[in-house]
Amino acid sequence: MPATSDDIFSFFPSRTVTPWRWKGDQITSSSQIDLDNTYSKVVVNTWFALVASGLVQLYKVTSVAPIARSSFAISAKITRLAADYSDPKISAFFPLQTTSVLAQSEELTVARQPLDHALYGAVLDIDALRPDLVGAQAVAITGKAQKLSVNTSASTLSFQPDDGTPALKLKPGDIVTLIDPRPLPINTDSSIPDWIGSTTARKLRVSDANGRTGTLKAPLSAFSLVSSTKDDPDMQEFALVSSVLAVNKPYPHTQILLKDPLTKSYDRTMTTVNANVGLATAGRSVTEIMGNGSAATPNQSFVLRQKPLTYIQSPTPTGRLSTLQVRANGVAWKEVPTLYQQKPSASVFSTLNQADATTKVLFGDGVGNTLYLFQNIAWKLSRQMILPDDR
Repeated sequence: MPATSDDIFSFFPSRTVTPWRWKGDQITSSSQIDLDNTYSKVVVNTWFALVASGLVQLYKVTSVAPIARSSFAISAKITRLAADYSDPKISAFFPLQTTSVLAQSEELTVARQPLDHALYGAVLDIDALRPDLVGAQAVAITGKAQKLSVNTSASTLSFQPDDGTPALKLKPGDIVTLIDPRPLPINTDSSIPDWIGSTTARKLRVSDANGRTGTLKAPLSAFSLVSSTKDDPDMQEFALVSSVLAVNKPYPHTQILLKDPLTKSYDRTMTTVNANVGLATAGRSVTEIMGNGSAATPNQSFVLRQKPLTYIQSPTPTGRLSTLQVRANGVAWKEVPTLYQQKPSASVFSTLNQADATTKVLFGDGVGNTLYLFQNIAWKLSRQMILPDDR
């Protein structure tokens, strides 16, 4: 139809009209953007975008109205939008026939974004809400050292080894390992800033691919994080807890604040935190022959050659449980607090801790108050030393 007519029956234009198009075949203004149908989910204060020939413009809906429009002998119900600002070139940038409208916004759950920095400092962000950790007093951190890869956009960097050998020129893709977190940035509130925008040159303590320690001066933005492997050596340290908080940003989780910063820099993807730890004695299991028992000898006693004897926590009147096991001919005897009023045939024994940290194992006399000892029995001691668990 010629641009001068909107009458479907007046379609005989002059051949000089170029190009032919419908009258008003354009977006009139930013306040009159007509969609091809009614869309009830397009509402005020939501966003919509016009897209045409690779150009995208974002607008906010200030008004929306379902109307009936008639033209060229055709009528239909449509949705008319008004944008939040006037765009004088909207008709030139977005031709009617080639423009799409992206509207009807839907709320999406934002995926968790990986942190761009290593684990160091005095703040531990747990990946979930753990209200049971509120009373934690100490934590144990176990993980791998953080590795860094030189970015392809970084200029050549120089690694100076501690052994006095010549400096090594690093190229994009070379990997180093952080060995000291002290030069790394920390905010005044103990949080860690993003490394991507950290352009200040820092004197980093690292080790190269051959394990040599040294110094590397460069901004953190010159590196990308590299995940450790299971073959890399483990690191571990213990830290005292200052407080435990429940935070909501960027997602609800538990945050543990330490009294002092960590002494190492960890790879977050390969690190675990045990937050219900307690002091424990590290021991080992040993076996020894105490001696030979004689039924004719009352009140026999034997001193353990290994010391000290390990005890573990237990719901007993003393709050502890001995790890000592005594066997005679493969049969385990029971430890009792005292030999008093024990049956003569009871297979029991008692212990007495000495001032020099040795332990004396006591047996009775086989009469009313103690027990009967069989003749020519070799007493075998198994002292089990319990390694600390994750409590």
